[in-house]
Amino acid sequence: MFILARFIKSTRPTKKLSEKYLGPFKVIRKLDTHLYLIKLPNYLHAIYLVFHILQIEPVPLNNIPNYINSSPSPIKINGNLEFEIV
Repeated sequence: MFILARFIKSTRPTKKLSEKYLGPFKVIRKLDTHLYLIKLPNYLHAIYLVFHILQIEPVPLNNIPNYINSSPSPIKINGNLEFEIV
């Protein structure tokens, strides 16, 4: 699940440049019809772990069969690891 980043303080210079959603994060369990307990990483330790259904979005499903989105592997250029942009 993605969580709405509207009420989470960002280090971006303006609100316009901030992310709309943070995540994806794992749902630990559904507490009520409208409340979910979300596992957050350590850098978000000050945020309460229970979110209302209006503050979360599901992770979009992969519509392409047998496709796994993997990050490209770096190549070595002049002794430095870099990524090739196509």
